[in-house]
Amino acid sequence: MNLDQIRIFVTIAETGSLGAAAKALFRTQPTLSVALKKLEEALGVQLFSRKAYRMSLTAAGKQLLRKAQYLLEQAREFENLGRYLSSGHEPELRVAFDPLIPIQPILHILKTFEQKYCQTQLTLV
Repeated sequence: MNLDQIRIFVTIAETGSLGAAAKALFRTQPTLSVALKKLEEALGVQLFSRKAYRMSLTAAGKQLLRKAQYLLEQAREFENLGRYLSSGHEPELRVAFDPLIPIQPILHILKTFEQKYCQTQLTLV
């Protein structure tokens, strides 16, 4: 099982057919069929019912679709974080301040920082 097979599964489910998924992914229908079959074999469950003209998700397919969509979102976030860090941004910023300093200006600066550099972990000491 791999991320590409999961992406194919989600695209088929979201578009409603192999043909529409093939167009969306710029692949051929047989390529998607093979990938879907391999995914079903790896999982040991049938994801789609093929009894009717249109493919429909099985009960297991519906449950796995939610997890697959979540997994793809996590993969996108992972990729984005990698790009962010490779562009020279720091992974973490540690800030120490004295409690005698007025907190309001610091909070404003931290909020601005968080909005601009949301993927950098900010640690306050």
